[in-house]
Amino acid sequence: MYKERMVRFICPTLAAQKVGDSITLSPEDARHAKVLRVREGENVELLNMAGVKAEGIYSKAGIVLNKLQKIPRGEKSIRLCVGLTQGGTFDQIVRQAAELGCENFLPVLSQKASPIGEAKRLEGKLARWRKISEEVCKQSGRAWKMEVEQALDFPEALKKCATALNIVAALVEDSRPLSHLKSPSQEVTLWVGPEGDFSDEEYRELKKSGAQFATLGENILRTETAVVVALAILKSL
Repeated sequence: MYKERMVRFICPTLAAQKVGDSITLSPEDARHAKVLRVREGENVELLNMAGVKAEGIYSKAGIVLNKLQKIPRGEKSIRLCVGLTQGGTFDQIVRQAAELGCENFLPVLSQKASPIGEAKRLEGKLARWRKISEEVCKQSGRAWKMEVEQALDFPEALKKCATALNIVAALVEDSRPLSHLKSPSQEVTLWVGPEGDFSDEEYRELKKSGAQFATLGENILRTETAVVVALAILKSL
């Protein structure tokens, strides 16, 4: 059966609203509604990207709320630490991580794959990645936005994640299939290396920290593929 489309808009002040209130769209969302040809009287959805969803009736004058709900965070909290990759693949990685329900995304400046001058360009990229995370909320209906954190050097990232259960996706000795891991009861940090992988020194530091090493199969995967596979497995545990 065909499901009627649901157009979504972002409303940061949604938590302060109540049923019956009228919400005025931002100029950007008003243009978006025009492009999508949203009809007068059409049912639409609003998100504040911090756990509040609402439905309402659209009109050019404003959206009148007829349903409001608070969505708690999921029980499984996953932070994804990914070594920065070159080219345009990182945008794809951010989008896929957000679509798969990752809670926090931490770009890591690792030894092998952080080109000279990358730090200077990061501010602009971080703004773009955070925008992508917002776009995923509109597209998928996520109640909670994936937080894209400030990029850190590898040692700083490892220190930040010290209290979590650290899992490293890697084809190394003593690693076991990620699917064999018991459902974690604490915050999980998933580490995925860049195209050149983490360095031997970085792997030693991860092992010293008590991280668990897990395989995603017998084949060597590209970073963007490994992220999708690993997140899907963790979410299913």
